Amino acid sequence: MDNKSFSEFNDTVPRIFNGIQVNCCKTAWCENFGLTPEEIRESEAYINANKNTKERGIREKNPFYNVTSSSKRVYNIQCKGCKKLNESSNRYFQYSHVIKSNYAVFQELERISAYLKLPGEQCPNTECPSNTQDVPIQIKKRGFTRTRRQRFQCKVCNTCFTGVPARHLNQPRSEVNKTLFKYLLLGTSIRALAEGSDVSPQTIYDRIDFFHEQCMRFVAERERKLCTQNIERLYLSTDRQVQISNWTNREERKNCEFYGIATSDIDSNYVFAFNFNYDASLDSNEVNQHAEEIEDYAKRTYQRLYSRVWLEHEFIEVSNRKLDKASMTAGGSLENDIELQLQFDETLNKRDSSEYFDSTTKLPSKGMEVHNEYTMMAHFFLLKRLFANVEKTRFYMDLDSGMKAAYIAAFKNEIRSGSSDGYLVSTDKEITRDEREKIIAQNKKMIEIHTLTKYELLTNQEIDQAVQDITLLNMASPFITPRTGDRWVSIIDPRRAEQRLRTTPVTNQEKYELNHQAKLLRKGTLFPIDRFFAQIRRRVAMFERPISSGANGRRIWYAKQPYNPVMYQKIADIHRVYYNYCKPFRKHKNETPATRLGLAKGVVPLENIIYFDKYRNNRSNL
Repeated sequence: MDNKSFSEFNDTVPRIFNGIQVNCCKTAWCENFGLTPEEIRESEAYINANKNTKERGIREKNPFYNVTSSSKRVYNIQCKGCKKLNESSNRYFQYSHVIKSNYAVFQELERISAYLKLPGEQCPNTECPSNTQDVPIQIKKRGFTRTRRQRFQCKVCNTCFTGVPARHLNQPRSEVNKTLFKYLLLGTSIRALAEGSDVSPQTIYDRIDFFHEQCMRFVAERERKLCTQNIERLYLSTDRQVQISNWTNREERKNCEFYGIATSDIDSNYVFAFNFNYDASLDSNEVNQHAEEIEDYAKRTYQRLYSRVWLEHEFIEVSNRKLDKASMTAGGSLENDIELQLQFDETLNKRDSSEYFDSTTKLPSKGMEVHNEYTMMAHFFLLKRLFANVEKTRFYMDLDSGMKAAYIAAFKNEIRSGSSDGYLVSTDKEITRDEREKIIAQNKKMIEIHTLTKYELLTNQEIDQAVQDITLLNMASPFITPRTGDRWVSIIDPRRAEQRLRTTPVTNQEKYELNHQAKLLRKGTLFPIDRFFAQIRRRVAMFERPISSGANGRRIWYAKQPYNPVMYQKIADIHRVYYNYCKPFRKHKNETPATRLGLAKGVVPLENIIYFDKYRNNRSNL
């Protein structure tokens, strides 16, 4: 008899790849939370449930999960433990999760973390088995070039390659480099930069490539140290930004949408990563042609060779589906906004996508767009690598589609051990200044009633205690979302930049006593990462918000946005390095986010980044 056993389940759910397994239960309150297929195989419950199954010729049982299909190509893993929780509680726990490709997550992680690798750590041949299969990397040194650069050889595919060249040598008009770098981050467009510096636009683009390369070499050296730096705990805020590139066909008039996810340290304001779901190294025509030849689209989504990127067939299928995003904005109150966002998020998850595409959007003509959920998961795996020596992490995330699941997929082991916690944060970002002042006055009045003292007479310590007491009261009467049962706690603090703020945990907080729970909820904020996003929109022409009308819908031509999407990632990286290392705080002139985190001794001069090789050995003031 054909034994359709757990081995079939193991084949249905992708096996672990290079330590990455993202398919598991993602409900922190469930007994099966974070349980991977590999752990199931070794569990006592599985062994006891399948004694003598081979001898008896019957199908093996999985006591933890079922695998179902929501369509021909989309499969889900269903947690039996979450189903039991739903039956025994008044909350609804998501028990079904779309199966994802671990190899695709690994590919995306390799792409966004490539800057951290030293020359000779990885074979540049993308078809090398060490890059495409679970084959150990084997690279040896093989002499030097004529310019005394180290030569390497991959022992797996025999590819020879060298380290990074010193591109600033023999560079024409190198005296304008510092000026171009500064004005690039002061809202100046490419055309204006070219006119003002008397160079061609192509020279500007060449210098941007050079600046990006130098910035990534500089920050890689610093952030490699972060991997070994002992840090007691980090409080982090994560959000994403949507950017739209210009259409290249006036008759078609369709834009491309890209999502950039970033995480900032709340205390130091250091931005650890800013990653867009776009891969410039791939050729769309070649990939789609090869996908047709191997019938990749006919396979299950997680079994595809190109499961990481958007293929033409699947994009057409998704963009033709009807999904009313406009109704999301009709909430009116923060509570309604939360409910609508959760409902929209659930709809997107059923569609196996965290992006919103319609008939006004298209895929890029250069490079390929990556499925945003893979970029988000890779982003959190990159943070996990950077935080290898951090004792505890606390993530405060925006209510964006798929972000919570991406965090849990990467940090599930840390969540289970109690060294990481996650929270969702919702705040009214459309509030006007007058409305904000009115809310602050109301919150001050609430504190006065609680303390029986005029607000102006209270010390900071007394205000902290009052805010703590009010938070504890709000924890007893939270806003509970009807569909999911999430308990959103209102945070009242007149001193904060964010008002109408609510926070809910996505990990189990019962291990903490109530005062500790309240303090962790109060710590919730998106202000550091929103501040970074606001600055890049104000300081970089390509990131400015366009002025649009309701008549043109989403069909907008953006005067300053790039035609080539790769510019978003390059400028984002350049701005991140400048923001972290070169831009001092207004009140502390010799402090930057990097100095607060311990990655620099002071403000880093631009020359030390632009001419990295020249200044790398002189770090007395860095």
